[in-house]
Amino acid sequence: MTDRDLAVLNALVSFHPNAALSDNDNLIVFPSNAALSERAHGMAESTLRRHLAALVRAGLILRHDSPNGKRYARRGVDGEIARAFGFDLRPLLLQAADIQEAAQQARADQARLAMAREKISLMKRDALKLALYGQENALPGDWDALLADLMAVHKQMRRKLSLDEVQALEPQLEDILRKIHRGLALETEEMSGTDADSGRRGERSP
Repeated sequence: MTDRDLAVLNALVSFHPNAALSDNDNLIVFPSNAALSERAHGMAESTLRRHLAALVRAGLILRHDSPNGKRYARRGVDGEIARAFGFDLRPLLLQAADIQEAAQQARADQARLAMAREKISLMKRDALKLALYGQENALPGDWDALLADLMAVHKQMRRKLSLDEVQALEPQLEDILRKIHRGLALETEEMSGTDADSGRRGERSP
């Protein structure tokens, strides 16, 4: 379902007289194309028909056509609707629990994706800062290659990735960070060795 499909569905539901759908209600709505277009923010009738067909294919509504193809209702002597021709919302009611569960799952998946992207972004930021430090200070390491690898990860993150695709970037960044820390560790060892040599040279003989 696209957002425009759902906008048409929302417009259809708005023609139901009650605030909620119930088994006890007549769930067939019968707005004219003009009325439905107005509720769908002025959507063209040809576009409306396309989205209505998508809703029918998805099994969210049923079409009950009259003999002349028009939408209307016949009322009994008591004024209640005896027969209606239009769009039946009962499938939407029957699938309400499944739709709600799917929506909750989608929100949970979106939250996990956001957290995974945040983790990868922080790793990429830290790796970039350290790699630039190593490059600017001419420390041991192939900084150009590491920065190219980081750029490749950055380009991938600009795409709309799935959770699995985002998580697959984590081991790549871990490998990049290991190589960066190896170069920084060599600098630390060299500095420690230089300090030790300076200390020995500065010692006085008794």
